[in-house]
Amino acid sequence: MSPAQSLATVPEAAFDSMYTHSVRGLVRQVELLTGNPGFAWRAVRRAFDHAWQRWPEVASDPDPVGWVRASAYAYALAPWQQWVPGHRTRPRAVARASSPGSEHDRKLRVAVLRLSRAQRQAIVLYDGLGLDLPVVAAESEASTVTMANRITRARGALSAALPELGDQAAARLYDILAEPDPVPDPAPDSTPETEAATRPAAPRELPAARMRDVSERNVHRRTLAAVALTAVIAGATGAALVVTYDRVGEVPHHAQPTPVTAPPTAVPQRAVPVPTLSGPPAP
Repeated sequence: MSPAQSLATVPEAAFDSMYTHSVRGLVRQVELLTGNPGFAWRAVRRAFDHAWQRWPEVASDPDPVGWVRASAYAYALAPWQQWVPGHRTRPRAVARASSPGSEHDRKLRVAVLRLSRAQRQAIVLYDGLGLDLPVVAAESEASTVTMANRITRARGALSAALPELGDQAAARLYDILAEPDPVPDPAPDSTPETEAATRPAAPRELPAARMRDVSERNVHRRTLAAVALTAVIAGATGAALVVTYDRVGEVPHHAQPTPVTAPPTAVPQRAVPVPTLSGPPAP
């Protein structure tokens, strides 16, 4: 392999490594923020799509995974997502879902969803991931004082919602996000081949190479859409100019300007009568 080919494979290898080691953890975080597993996969895939399109910027970032995480959080917690059908799961739906974990964990997920979007992000980053306060503030684009207040209020709300856990409610978030995905015990008479065939695959998960291919196709589609839109706008502008030119040419050439004259006086001026002297003046 030539040096040029070796350098060409470096971005792909770095992206594939980051994607493979962080995709499921990011999905677990967004699922905790939104309560919607399907939407969590969509948000994370969209974040990796943008990361591959801007890979030089992401690769030079001190925390590439943090760059992807911030993109996924911003999309998942956008206010307009509340109005998109299928992008929101209410706390009651999470309580009824048969998600893995204990009853306390399900109640904790519901309590997190009852927090505001800013408090959810703060508590997940600080208590769930264990990031430092300045890092959480920078990623959330807020001051450290504001972020500290959000964390304090979120912890108080979780403790009030789960009095049986008390102050351990926030610490349990770290355990939920740190736990690996549960793997079912194999059947006694199963073989490695049958176990691999029957093991359920993660929903909507794509291999790293497939993720890069999808991202590149998305760029191609967006480019074609932009070119088509530009052509439509140019065609509409040209048609408008032609119609305008034709209408200007429809003015009759024999039309002559009408001379403007002063209007006649409506009432003719009368002369002032001159008095005549017909005799001696009156005494």
